[in-house]
Amino acid sequence: MHDCIQNVLSSTVHAVTRELHHVGYVVDDLPAAAARFAERFGAGPFYAFEHILFDEVTHRGDPAVYDHSSAFGQCGPIIVELTQVHDVRPAGLASDPLLGHPIEVLQSRDELLGFYDMVRRASEGWDGTDPYRLVTELPA
Repeated sequence: MHDCIQNVLSSTVHAVTRELHHVGYVVDDLPAAAARFAERFGAGPFYAFEHILFDEVTHRGDPAVYDHSSAFGQCGPIIVELTQVHDVRPAGLASDPLLGHPIEVLQSRDELLGFYDMVRRASEGWDGTDPYRLVTELPA
């Protein structure tokens, strides 16, 4: 179910900049996927947030659960987001053909933009070591 089934564009950023910002893939094992992307495509390093918390998660207006971890790494001119899903409720949320993929509504914050810039800068001249790096907070 989670083996690269999801390609996601950041439509909010795309609408503002008219550029592809990042693509996403759902994977079964986040550290292993980061290592594979680094080896096969030279992407990375990947900066990971585990069990990301949201202020609110809903599905068709009702409370829902979307427990996931994501890792972000630069691959050429775009960022790749790898996502490992830990828990999804209601169960239909994961396979809803009308939904297709989760939608995250994020405000453009300096911390988030700083994080994306850090991911880009870290890839410049990266030697391929330590492809999976755990992040506990966004850079200031």
